Amino acid sequence: MKFGNHSVLYMMIRSAVLLLVSAVLVYSLYYTVRMISYTGDDPRKNSRDYSYHVAVVGEYNNSVILNQICRGALSLSDEYNVVIDNLVPKTGAGTMKLQTLVDYAASMSVDGIIAYIPDERVNVNSPVTVDGKRIPVIMIGNDNPETQAVSYIGINSYELGKKMAETLALFVPDGGKVLAVYDSSSTAALYGRILSSLRETVVGTGSFRIENTDVRKRGGISAEDEIRDAIRFQPDIRAVICLSSDNTVRVAENIVDLNLAGKITVIGFGETPQTKEFLNKGILSAIISQQPEDMGRQAVRSLFEYITTGNTNDYTTVTVRVITGKKHGSA
Repeated sequence: MKFGNHSVLYMMIRSAVLLLVSAVLVYSLYYTVRMISYTGDDPRKNSRDYSYHVAVVGEYNNSVILNQICRGALSLSDEYNVVIDNLVPKTGAGTMKLQTLVDYAASMSVDGIIAYIPDERVNVNSPVTVDGKRIPVIMIGNDNPETQAVSYIGINSYELGKKMAETLALFVPDGGKVLAVYDSSSTAALYGRILSSLRETVVGTGSFRIENTDVRKRGGISAEDEIRDAIRFQPDIRAVICLSSDNTVRVAENIVDLNLAGKITVIGFGETPQTKEFLNKGILSAIISQQPEDMGRQAVRSLFEYITTGNTNDYTTVTVRVITGKKHGSA
């Protein structure tokens, strides 16, 4: 009788545990779905069947560029008969990791994934469908050799450095001290190549002195304070070159706070609503745009080349463009 009671108790505990685990799994899936915004939903996909399903994934803090990438990808949806979902967390709450989003996309049995990875240290495991089929990944942002992506879409760092040098010479023809602002905590190798090209291009003129300001987190000093001190305590600075959209905004805000608008040339990076607003106000002289919509289109082309032939270029670069104020036009 005692044995029977223990058996009943064991079965009750086991059922309770299974119920709890199931509830956690259901909640996790619900939480994932709630945290993701299907900004890629297109009403056309309800009017007819599509042959393919592709997901664009990335983390919340990169949502602006991800939406631009997705717009470019969506422009080819009819050409390739594909549904494209933009899986972007609605908020930064919980800081959903990229691998979680990739795994979620895999659970949807998509035919391909376009992933934006701005941090060269992030490694995404190759996803598979529920039936074990490998899902091809096209990577945009940073080329991590450890990530099992079939192709990388990005900018040529050497050409970007040259473009920055040409833009600098256009706005500061007399030369002088230039501050290059970057964050080595995520993309040290990429920034190193850009700065090397920048220096190599301007060295022939002999009129520019490039000084680096690395704003990676250290010693409790914020990036904003690092930038403010670098500008405030070097009154001979003629120009500032920014290597990311975040640092472009930080530099622009400090230029305004220090009442230096129009006195220091600022060349920003990344075409976002914020950077374009600073350009329109004259705080920025120019913006170097990596053209994320072009990246989205190229990612779709590379993905379908792989889907149909089993091969595609390992590395494809897109050209950058310079956006300037009305006085100079755009290049």
